[in-house]
Amino acid sequence: MAATANTRGDGQGGDVYTATNIFNMASLSRFERWEMTYPSAFVEEQILENSFNGKLQSSILKNMVKTAADIRRAYQDGNCPGPISIRDLLRWGRKLVQAWHRTDVAPLYHSFDKAFGNGVDPHVRAMLHTLIQTHFGVAAPQIVGVVP
Repeated sequence: MAATANTRGDGQGGDVYTATNIFNMASLSRFERWEMTYPSAFVEEQILENSFNGKLQSSILKNMVKTAADIRRAYQDGNCPGPISIRDLLRWGRKLVQAWHRTDVAPLYHSFDKAFGNGVDPHVRAMLHTLIQTHFGVAAPQIVGVVP
């Protein structure tokens, strides 16, 4: 049996995991504990490749993974309120496939915001859009209330 948690079971994790429960010490003692990091960029790209099976170009998936690495670095540096997970990347990709042919929005940013960006402050979202723009070379849309 395997179980996962966002903390060590002791409630650590700060504001990011505030609703996470503290585990009973007797229950915790029954598990071997591993600390996991994000997989390598290559492995993350393979996860996305396998999930999207040709629906998104390899270059798009690579740039999504590069953007995710930058967001995680921004989180570690205290510039983003939370890291982006593989689950978020998969959601971003699904939303991008759905929005690909839309002309009323910028599909790359629209799909990112629906997957992750709308969950952060508009100024942070603008910074995240800059990271996307860096990797994709697609101009970021203006965010209402944020002066460029």
